[in-house]
Amino acid sequence: MDSWANIPTDILLRIFKRLNFIKDIIVVGDVCKSWRSCAPLSDKVQIPPYVPWLMLAEECKWGLPTNIVDEPRRFYNLLDDKIYSMNLPETIGRKCRGVGFGWILTVSLDFQINLIHPFSKLQINLPPKSNSAEGCRCHQTLYEHTRLVEIRKAVASIDPWNADTQQYDPKCVIMTISSVDENLTFIRLGDKTWTNVQMPPVRFSDIVFYGDKFYGVDLYYDVFVLTIEDWDISKATRVAHIPSFFVNFFSQKYLVKSNGDLLLVCRSFDNTAIPYVTKHFEVLKLKSKEELMHKNNNNRRKHKSRYDCELVKIKSLDNHALFVGDTSSFSLSASRTNGIKGNCIYFTDNYFMNYSVDGNGSGSDMGVYNLEDDSVVPHYTGPESLSYFCSPQWYV
Repeated sequence: MDSWANIPTDILLRIFKRLNFIKDIIVVGDVCKSWRSCAPLSDKVQIPPYVPWLMLAEECKWGLPTNIVDEPRRFYNLLDDKIYSMNLPETIGRKCRGVGFGWILTVSLDFQINLIHPFSKLQINLPPKSNSAEGCRCHQTLYEHTRLVEIRKAVASIDPWNADTQQYDPKCVIMTISSVDENLTFIRLGDKTWTNVQMPPVRFSDIVFYGDKFYGVDLYYDVFVLTIEDWDISKATRVAHIPSFFVNFFSQKYLVKSNGDLLLVCRSFDNTAIPYVTKHFEVLKLKSKEELMHKNNNNRRKHKSRYDCELVKIKSLDNHALFVGDTSSFSLSASRTNGIKGNCIYFTDNYFMNYSVDGNGSGSDMGVYNLEDDSVVPHYTGPESLSYFCSPQWYV
């Protein structure tokens, strides 16, 4: 083992750069301490796994983290049906939310917020939200305390790290949904404080960065476009309304970029089951007024909607797969990605209205929904992974 440990660093870097799969980098990095220390220096490990991994819940007691610092985080690989362990002390005892581009936003119980990249070990410190400590004084129980530090959803506009300058990118905006009142707050990297989106009271269910703008969908069937100018939100405009017969107040809604389109995904549950289970999905495509006018002119009909866009139901994802849950939602082409099936929706358990149904937290309602035959099958069949604090979620 000593001879292996003494291999020169430049040779180790050449080895790492020839590896094409993240799982191989993890395995090789675990050979010994010197090999593991070289892994973050390789530009190859700055690329997250192309096939999505399921980051399993931290080991918990009564649904809450144990805060054992040297305990590894576990990742389930859809491609080979195996669980891999990684030493990520930066995530222990913290709420984690994937923001995209391989980055995870973490929030601690003392309100410290960071962005981390698990494979490159890069970390960007963010300021705490100013209302967190004040809100905590209004709540006494541990469960409500954890809710306050939870950022329900976080999305990055671009990659937070600039590879050319080797620093954080000040053009990157992180938009978040609060877990308490479901409002929106954002920050540009380098800002000293978070900024609240100024708009009438709205409870948001999901957000996404599409084109050059953020979009949001609320609990009351409306889709908004959000424009940031001169460090403030200049507009928060309703652009579409979800037909009420597609969803109800208790359904979960997601916004997903897929194959150049913006999709709205509606997930309904069987609330009579204990614990609750997902029973159905509907997918709608956001179409602009111009698209609708062109289509209606061809059909000799007029577009009468009072909104700039309309949501149209679709029955196929064009051989793409959608991934939804607590992390930033995303889409992958099944023909270009091994291990996933097209026209399916891979979902994790994030039905926040029913987190307290199961005494051990959420994580039981996960699976793959087939849009073609309305069926649901599991994607993870390993040991139970439940948590109030940070349930299983996608990482890519």
